[in-house]
Amino acid sequence: MSTSPLQGYDQIVAVSQDHINMSLDARFSDEKLLKWDVKVSGIGHLAGHMLPPTVALFIPNEPAKTHFCLHFDSGNLTYYTYTDEEPPMPVTHVVDVTDWKLAFMVNLNLDAISKLPDDLAKKITFPGSYSVKQLLLDFTTADLMAFDPKLSVIPASDTVKPLGQDPKRDQALADMINTYLREQVLSASHNVLGYAITVDDPAKTNPIAPSFPPTLVRFQTMAHQPTSSGNDCILFLEMTDKHPFPTQPYIGWTWNWISEDKLDARHAGSMVVTIITLVKTTSPSMDEREEWKRIAQAADAVSNAWTTTAAHGMGWDWKYENNFDEPNFHHSRSCDTKVDVAPDVTDPTAIAGVWDIEATVTYGFRFSLNVAAGALGFSPTANPEPDCKVKLTAVFNDDGGSKEIPSLTKEKEEEVRKAVKAEVDKEMPSFVQQINDAFKHQAQFVFPGGGTFFMKDPGLNAAGDMVVGLTYKQE
Repeated sequence: MSTSPLQGYDQIVAVSQDHINMSLDARFSDEKLLKWDVKVSGIGHLAGHMLPPTVALFIPNEPAKTHFCLHFDSGNLTYYTYTDEEPPMPVTHVVDVTDWKLAFMVNLNLDAISKLPDDLAKKITFPGSYSVKQLLLDFTTADLMAFDPKLSVIPASDTVKPLGQDPKRDQALADMINTYLREQVLSASHNVLGYAITVDDPAKTNPIAPSFPPTLVRFQTMAHQPTSSGNDCILFLEMTDKHPFPTQPYIGWTWNWISEDKLDARHAGSMVVTIITLVKTTSPSMDEREEWKRIAQAADAVSNAWTTTAAHGMGWDWKYENNFDEPNFHHSRSCDTKVDVAPDVTDPTAIAGVWDIEATVTYGFRFSLNVAAGALGFSPTANPEPDCKVKLTAVFNDDGGSKEIPSLTKEKEEEVRKAVKAEVDKEMPSFVQQINDAFKHQAQFVFPGGGTFFMKDPGLNAAGDMVVGLTYKQE
């Protein structure tokens, strides 16, 4: 895959349907939540027991909606219909709901909360600097009379009609489910699928944790192709450093964010970070013009008492290359400038004229991606010998023309190269230290999805994006 799957986003976190349902299974382990004893006056009574609920994430053309599924393993629905006489008299109906599965559509919404969950608060050094929203199954928007006919199952019998063919029974079911959701689930916040963690101002937050703090987050569902519903996923679509969202709110399918292989690092989830974010984060923060000013001064400090007359063409260019056989990537930083200098005319050995120094300095870092104790780490090393290339040319007027003095160019070239290299060498230790500091607390990285994953098997794709597998952490 030579094109990035990020499609304009800075980073994306994917969490699989199977592992969301695993999380729901853990949160609904309390028997009080699984036991139904719901009564609605004048409507009926549902007494029974269900298994932990599940979600079926992907709905075609509805990236911000999903199906919520209830699974009954025993119980009875008692509901009433009424005669046409005056006064109306109730008629009691009792239906066995064993093995019933009811699926209905709900919206997914990001809802702001004022208090951080304890497990997330421990992972954020300065909680006041972060904004946290819950990714909710919004049951208040559910159309409980529109049970999905493909996902819902009511075992056929002579006395039980399929969904949609017994409106009074279906309405009673909807009333019971609505009451259960309001009294049991919504009050206990068991409708939370994850958390979207952002920063309002990256400059004011902890500069180390998390290392790539998102400033904007939105979400969508994405289908696995070919069809493998357990590997459908929720995507947290993120922008960093106050970048605006892309024009298109949702991305299209380009690859499977979740791997079908249970031994693959991406089976539970994955995180993809654009190479641009990596380069910016790992780039030394020195002022570029000040750095070149020092290099120019170093070139100016060699013998013959040169005087700098102009510096132009200053620029930086980060380049990277991937090693697909190892989990690492290389950065080289090329610095190009041209400095015009003139010899000091008071030096009797100097000949009046203009000297052009063209200097290119290339230094780099090798980053090894690794995981320790479930957290992402980087091991940077600098090139031991930064490559300094210097071209020195002396130009003199001669009867209105000009000519180069190759012997003088060659004589001074090595002298200038050594001076430039010495200046770069002095800065190298601080460059490496800055990069190590940026990543040494990577263990505190907090996922927009809630911090319930270990990182695993980092690497790079063909587009240069960092790809990390996420392994679900059992609660």
